[in-house]
Amino acid sequence: MNLKERILRSQSRVSSDKAPAGLAVAPIASRLAASQSRAKPLYAIVACFARGMNPALQEALGLEEGEAVFVNVAGAGSPHQIGELERSLGVAIFLLGAQEVIVFGHQACKMSQMEMNSIIDEFRKQGVHRQAFGDTDLRRWFGAFQSPAKNIQEVVEKLSQSAVIPSSVSIHGLLFDDVSGKVEILVEGKPRASSGKRLDAIMQSVPPLPKGFVSRVAESPLDPARNAAPEAVALRGPKSVETNVKATEQPPMDFNRAFLYLRQFLTRLHSDDNLRGRVADLKQRLTQERDPVKFLKTLETFAGQFEKERQSLLQAVNVVRSTLSQDLTSNELRLLIKNLFQ
Repeated sequence: MNLKERILRSQSRVSSDKAPAGLAVAPIASRLAASQSRAKPLYAIVACFARGMNPALQEALGLEEGEAVFVNVAGAGSPHQIGELERSLGVAIFLLGAQEVIVFGHQACKMSQMEMNSIIDEFRKQGVHRQAFGDTDLRRWFGAFQSPAKNIQEVVEKLSQSAVIPSSVSIHGLLFDDVSGKVEILVEGKPRASSGKRLDAIMQSVPPLPKGFVSRVAESPLDPARNAAPEAVALRGPKSVETNVKATEQPPMDFNRAFLYLRQFLTRLHSDDNLRGRVADLKQRLTQERDPVKFLKTLETFAGQFEKERQSLLQAVNVVRSTLSQDLTSNELRLLIKNLFQ
């Protein structure tokens, strides 16, 4: 029976008034509506695409329809090809609202039993050349592994390091026994600590612009040696304007000094009639940006346009990037803009 015949047969059953004897067939549309009736799924489950795996795992966890969305991929993913999982999990979390992630492997997974000689013979038999897979080791390309349990643990570890998955989302690793139906907890996920500090806590320690700084800038907009506060002068590198501070005597640039330097630099630019428009354009673009990574990239691109202070500006942006969390909310980004453009 080919695919078209299967579809026609299935549709005739669904549309008939009575299902065949002993076969309870619910209309597809009704089943789909029931599954999607939940406001948000609880779990995004990464599972192998072995036949019958999804219903078996759903039953093993005691999940009802709609409580989980499945991301099916060979072997429940590979730590060497984590990108394919990040995209689907991003959709599950940000679009569908999944609250936790489960990487669910199974003991009898064929990815742990893969014989590469048989695979090579098979793809050659079907007219595919080895070159089609590039220079990558074939076991790595296919995502083969020896231990299903170890593979699940490695995939969970890689996903835990992903900048795409919010730190508030727990990532669990489970292993299903195909014979007994038992579930083993390999990794009990917990909300992870953020990769950086929250903005509201950091901004409390950033000092305001030194008294009289703005008025001094107004007198001579782009004379850094004259207008910059002592804090800003100490931040400049040897390729910037000349100062009385030797490069070897410069203290390390922490977040406070880096942020104050950026704020002072933007204030100096804004005080110049010829550059005020560029600062306003930067502020507008940053205000429209919702992605913290792109937000800092926009700021970095702007800073790179000023040759005289490029080295110190880029250093300051990198310090801010390494300090802040990569999952800042929209409100936190607005707070960052508010403090940056004082």
